[in-house]
Amino acid sequence: MSLVTGTKLGRYEIRSKIGEGGMGEVYLAQDTKLDRKIALKILPAEVAAHPDRMKRFVQEAKAASALNHPNIITIYEIDETESGHFIATEFIDGETPGKGGEAKKAIDELKQSSKQRYVSSYYLALIYAALGEKNLAFEWLENAYKERSDLLIYLKVDPRLDSLRSDARFTDLIR
Repeated sequence: MSLVTGTKLGRYEIRSKIGEGGMGEVYLAQDTKLDRKIALKILPAEVAAHPDRMKRFVQEAKAASALNHPNIITIYEIDETESGHFIATEFIDGETPGKGGEAKKAIDELKQSSKQRYVSSYYLALIYAALGEKNLAFEWLENAYKERSDLLIYLKVDPRLDSLRSDARFTDLIR
């Protein structure tokens, strides 16, 4: 579902589409109450209709919103309107977030912070999978198994792991 300029979702007014992926479309929007630009990610209806995927979406939003780091985008809210479920986040003007070097720096800093508080190995595996670093993604997924991470229930359905599914190690993990 593509939204046109001027469409309102609650207090957010769509300005333009800035991206799209497996978990939805991303729009530049204006927060009309706080008068600021935000990024608005709209979840596809098929994701929102799936209770397990919605539960994962909410869990991930809560986990990400608990982190405070300059290389991790700030989550403002998750909500639902007649147009669907969305997540409102900080908008970073300029370079596209998620550049490899910045992501690797964020991983290093998350590893450091994991020495003081729990950071799920599953999340680190997702980052490595997104960077195309399969060996490291599998290493962190194996750590998630050792931790007995609750997030592993999403292993079979998480679209962010699609790049790993053809690897025999993935088949071994889901057994």
